[in-house]
Amino acid sequence: MNSLTGTVASFYSYKGGVGRTMAVVNAAMTLAHNGFKVLVVDLDLLAPGVQEYPRFRKAVEQCTHYVPPSERELGQGGILDLVERQLWSMLQNDASQQPFKEALRPAEADQGTWQKWMRNVYADPASGGQVDLLPAGPADHRAVELLARIGWYRFLTEYDGLRLILSMRNEWWSKTYDFTLIDSRTGLSDYLQFCVGILPDVAVVIAGLNEQNVEGLRVALDGIKEVLVSRYADLYVIPVLSLIPPAELDTVRDRLERTDRLLQEVQRREDASGRNRILRLLGEPVRLPYVATLAVAERLIVPTDHDAPIFRSYVRIAEMLARHRFAEIDNLFDEAIYEGAGGGLNFPRAVRALDDARAASLEARYMYARIRCESLDAQRRAYGGEDGRSCSLEYFERAVRLIRERRHLKPGEPWEKADSSIGHWQIELDTLVFYARVLAADAPEQAVRAFTDALEFAAAFEKRDHADMFSDRDWDRYSHELLFTRAFCHLGRLEVQIKAAQKRKVVPTPALQANLQETQELFRRLGISAGMKERLEEAAIAVEELSR
Repeated sequence: MNSLTGTVASFYSYKGGVGRTMAVVNAAMTLAHNGFKVLVVDLDLLAPGVQEYPRFRKAVEQCTHYVPPSERELGQGGILDLVERQLWSMLQNDASQQPFKEALRPAEADQGTWQKWMRNVYADPASGGQVDLLPAGPADHRAVELLARIGWYRFLTEYDGLRLILSMRNEWWSKTYDFTLIDSRTGLSDYLQFCVGILPDVAVVIAGLNEQNVEGLRVALDGIKEVLVSRYADLYVIPVLSLIPPAELDTVRDRLERTDRLLQEVQRREDASGRNRILRLLGEPVRLPYVATLAVAERLIVPTDHDAPIFRSYVRIAEMLARHRFAEIDNLFDEAIYEGAGGGLNFPRAVRALDDARAASLEARYMYARIRCESLDAQRRAYGGEDGRSCSLEYFERAVRLIRERRHLKPGEPWEKADSSIGHWQIELDTLVFYARVLAADAPEQAVRAFTDALEFAAAFEKRDHADMFSDRDWDRYSHELLFTRAFCHLGRLEVQIKAAQKRKVVPTPALQANLQETQELFRRLGISAGMKERLEEAAIAVEELSR
């Protein structure tokens, strides 16, 4: 495992029967198929389901039959065995008085001991990825009754259960695996706030479209907010809408729109809450179509059933988890491209960002990033020389005119009136941004207008329905790139405004100060590199000095 800490994700649903466990196992298989080490943890202790799926079932055959404590070896019985041992260790300090063949206090154990309860499920020979499982244990385990009587909250707080699980997360899961996927329990219980609000880095929240599910989704998210103050960072949420039928399109569309509005309102309230730790939605909701055969059988779709209608959805959940995990590396690529727009990819800042991205992607075994490194290096070598700036601007200006003409816009008309049924908005936005970046070197006033134009374009097309142009996967990927582009547009405009104010020795306008605040907020949401933080600090100091 590398120095990049593994991502822990909890899969939660308010109601059962919406495909939560199936999403867990298929996302795990997708990630492993792409070369990642994955641990699945079944924390649905009162109704375990992961061990009923092919491959998983075979891996835990010896863990699904109850063994009396006096005959039980370390490593038998899954998490329920760890729970029972932890309860006994707190009730009876004298090991000789405990009923186990070999006494143990799990909360004080180490990775080597905890791994005895882990089972290997799948190893991909081509990619090197793997799936391991920490099973719940037998459904008839005696600890189920004990846990139901004591309660999850008391187990966590009075019996050192919190220490046990957090120690496993920090000392084992996050250090050994790229991804740990937790199958959490349904409903509004103590499980929700701990297993979804505190334990993970990312929560994958799954809901059907009926009234109970939609209302339950809202209540569950409200419940999670209550414990965010105990977190070390914001909680990122991947919303998943499940059991979407192919028929009754009007009803389905109404439900989808209502759920979208609910999620948008949740994010608006979170952004305005002023709390140190908030919920952050990761892109548009993933949609899991209803598949009749999956309603009656536990089945792995990934990696074999590429033609299944739900295959793409499971892959997308995995992609969103990967994008969250590798966001800093992706940002380095975007940083290199942005810096290269002004001085070529041989520009020192661009080279530094590419070198950092290459080192990080190699360490993290991030294959997509490694491929992107090779591609950008090829461009750097092919286009290393500086073109005449006037020639460059001429081409950019021609491109901007073509974009507006193609989208049926007259000169001066706002982007809101543009035809959204044609074109490729991401390429067009990149063109507008690079045009502004080149102008920033010699024509600051034009650059300010160009950066503003790019931001207005982004704002207009962020609101459009792109279903006719891109798949959900594309729009979700571009939504992150859009946030990055907006942040750098604001930064570019801010730096140009500062230079103009310094040259003219004028006091900053309210517009410049507002731009500084918005730029800082965008980069805070983005989570950018240390180098970018230094630039923001320099900009803030410059604005403050101009204000004196």
